[in-house]
Amino acid sequence: MIYLNVSNSHRTRAKTGIQRVVRELSRRLAGPDCRLVVIQGTQLYDISEQLDAFLLAQAFEPSTALPLEQLQPGDLFFDIDASWGDLYDYPYMMRAIKQQGCIMLRMHYDAVPVLHPQYSHPNTVYRFSENLAEGLLLFDHWVCISQTVKRDLLQLAQDLGAGIFEPQVFDLGSDIPTSPPAQSDAAASLQRIPPGRFALAVGTIEPRKNYELVLAAYDALVQEPEFSDVGLVLVGKSGWNNDALVQAIQNHPRYGKQLLWLKDASDAELDALYRAASLCLCLSHYEGYGLPAVEALARQLPVICTQGSAMQEAAQGQATAVALQPQAVCQAMKTLLLHRPEIHFQPISWDDSAEQMRQILARLRPAPPEPIHIRQAVYISIRKDSLLRSIDSLAHAPFITQVVVLTSDAMQPALQTLFQDHRLDVRIHTESEIGLTALPEDHQERNTLLRRQLYQQDFIDPHFLAFDDDYVVLHPIGPEVFVQQDGRQRAHFYEEDGKHWLGALPRPTSFDAGLWRTVAFLDGCAYPRRLYNAHQPQLIDKALASQILQRTQAHRLDEWSSYFNIACHLRPWAFTPVRYATAGWPANFDSWLCPAPEALHFYNDLPEDQDWAQAAKQWHEQLQQANASWDAYPRLILRDGQLAFHPAQIHLQRHPRVFAPVLSDQPIDALGYQFHGENRNFTWPHIPSFLVAPGHRTTGSPYTITAHITSGGKTLEAQLHVMLQA
Repeated sequence: MIYLNVSNSHRTRAKTGIQRVVRELSRRLAGPDCRLVVIQGTQLYDISEQLDAFLLAQAFEPSTALPLEQLQPGDLFFDIDASWGDLYDYPYMMRAIKQQGCIMLRMHYDAVPVLHPQYSHPNTVYRFSENLAEGLLLFDHWVCISQTVKRDLLQLAQDLGAGIFEPQVFDLGSDIPTSPPAQSDAAASLQRIPPGRFALAVGTIEPRKNYELVLAAYDALVQEPEFSDVGLVLVGKSGWNNDALVQAIQNHPRYGKQLLWLKDASDAELDALYRAASLCLCLSHYEGYGLPAVEALARQLPVICTQGSAMQEAAQGQATAVALQPQAVCQAMKTLLLHRPEIHFQPISWDDSAEQMRQILARLRPAPPEPIHIRQAVYISIRKDSLLRSIDSLAHAPFITQVVVLTSDAMQPALQTLFQDHRLDVRIHTESEIGLTALPEDHQERNTLLRRQLYQQDFIDPHFLAFDDDYVVLHPIGPEVFVQQDGRQRAHFYEEDGKHWLGALPRPTSFDAGLWRTVAFLDGCAYPRRLYNAHQPQLIDKALASQILQRTQAHRLDEWSSYFNIACHLRPWAFTPVRYATAGWPANFDSWLCPAPEALHFYNDLPEDQDWAQAAKQWHEQLQQANASWDAYPRLILRDGQLAFHPAQIHLQRHPRVFAPVLSDQPIDALGYQFHGENRNFTWPHIPSFLVAPGHRTTGSPYTITAHITSGGKTLEAQLHVMLQA
C-alpha cells in the first residue's frame, strides 16, 4: 500500500504552488493501492473517500481513522506536501510510521529557507530547517522536482554529514485544470487586461520572487516611446515582508490602468492570461522548478528567466536567460516584443508527470525475489596462513567455485604464489588496483571504505558471500544456509537489540565504540537495531550494499549492522533476519553474552590443532552455561535515598564474570566502583546502566566489589561480596 501524506494541503486549502502539485498528483495516483492520509495530533486519517472535496480544496473533517498498526512492512509512506508548515509533532509521527516498517519517501521542492534565508520569514527558516534535518534522518528515499534541486539537496546532505540515497527526479505537469473563479465577479477581471501588448509575472508577492526587478525593468521599458503602450499584469497573492513592494505597486502611476495586480485569479483566468500576454517574466532569486515558466512556454508564450536557475532547466532551453539587472531584463523584453520567437517546447502534462511518479513508486514497491546464484566468496586479507585455512574449508561449500581476495600491494606476490595451484579459482586484487593508497586508522571507517570500493568493481558478482580470513566452514553446507526456499536472503544476526550490547567493559575497544555509534545511528534513523557483525559468512547484494555503504560512509559504522538493518527495512520481501550460526563469537564470556545459536555451520577464529567439531560443541556448551547463570547476577539499586546490591552476597564458580545492572529512581550525577585494584569512575551524562567485573581480572579468591553513587549532592556506598565455589 502507498500512503500519500497531504496534511498541509488539506489544512491550508491552498491551490497554487506546492498544493497544486499535491492535488494534481493525488487526482491521478489515488486508488485501491494508494490512499490519501492526513495527520492530526497523533492520529492518522484516511481521506480517500473524501477525494472530491479534497481536490476542490473544500473544508471537511477527516472521517476515517487509520490505526498505525494497520501499516505494514514494505508499505510506502510518501510525504508529498509542505510538511514543515504542519502543526503535528512531525518527527514523532514520522518515526512512529517508520517503526511500523513503512519505507519512507519524501518530495523535495527546494531548500530556499536554508540556502537563502533572507527570502524567508524567520519562523519559516526555523521550522523548515528543523523539518529538513529530521527528514534527512528518517526518510529512506527522496524525489526532487529538478536536477538543480537534486544537486542542492545532495550538497546540503554532504555539508550536514547526512548521507542519502541518490534522489529521483521527475517533471512537473504544466496543464492548468479548469476551476471556477475565486469570486463571483472574477471573470470580469479579464476585461481589465490592458489592450494590446503586456508582460505577465506570476507568483506570490514576496522578496524571493524579485518583483522589484520586474517593476524596474518595466519602468525602463515604457520610458521608450516605442514600448510605452506595453502593460504589466501581476498574478499572485500577497506574501510576507512586502510592505514597501506593495506600496510601490499600488502607488505606481500606471496602477489600475496598464499595471494590474490580480490577487485571486482562477485557473481559467490564468490560462487566458498566458495565452493573451506578450511575454512572461520569471526573475526569482531562486526557484526549485519555476512552474509559471513551464506553464507559459506550454502555451507558446516567450519567457525571460533568471540565468543559471532551475527555470532554465525546466524551460528545456527555450527561455531567454538573463542576469538579474534592470537593463538586461529590459533589453530582453524589447527583443521579444519586436521579434516573437518560435518556441519548441515539449510540455509535460500532469498525466505524464503522474506516470513518471508511478514508475518511481513501482521501483520501491515489493517485487518477487530474483533467483540468486552463489558462486563467489570475497575476502579482504593480509594474513596468508589464516586465509589459506579459510579457503581450504570451502571444500565444505562446493557451490563456491571462485574466490576473490583483496590484499595490500606488498602481500600480493606471496598470495599469488600461494594460490596459483589451488583447486578453486582464486583471484588476487590489490588496494591500489581499486584506487586505495591510504587507509584510515579507525576500524569501522577502514572496513567500510575497503568494502565500498571493492563492491563497486566489475569482477564482483551481483550476489556473493563476504568472508573474513578467520572464518572456517565446519561441515558440508549448501546455498540454503544463505537463501530460503522462497528466494529470500537470510541475514544472520546475534543480538536482537544493539542497545543491549555491553562491549568489553570496563575497557571498551574501538570495535565497541563503532558498534555504539552504529546503534545510535540506526536508532536516530528509526531503523531496527539488530547486530549483524556475526563473524560468519554473509550473503551480500552488491548493488544494494554499494548504495548503503555510500550513504553511511561518513559515520564510521559497523558495515554489516548498518547494511542488513537498512536492507531488511527497505526490502522486507527480499530479506529474512535469522539467528547466526557460528561458534567462537563471543570469543569468551567475560563481558557480553548473546543467545546461543541453534545450528553451527562456521567457527570464528578457531584455535590451532583442535578438532573442529569438538571445539564447536565445547564452545556452544559454555555459552549455554554462561547464559543460564545470567539471572543469578545481582542488581545495584538506588531507591528512596538508599543504595544496595540485591543480593549483597553471591556464590559463583571460580574466575566468573560479574554483571550488575544499575537501577535508580532518581538522577545519578556520578558512579564509581572498585574491585581487585580496578577503579572505574563515570559522570553524567556517561553513567553506565551496568557494572562489569570481567572474570579474567579476578584472582580465584573471594573478593568485594564496592560501588559509590552520587545523587542530589549525596554520595552513597554499597558492597557486593563474591564468594567462589571450590
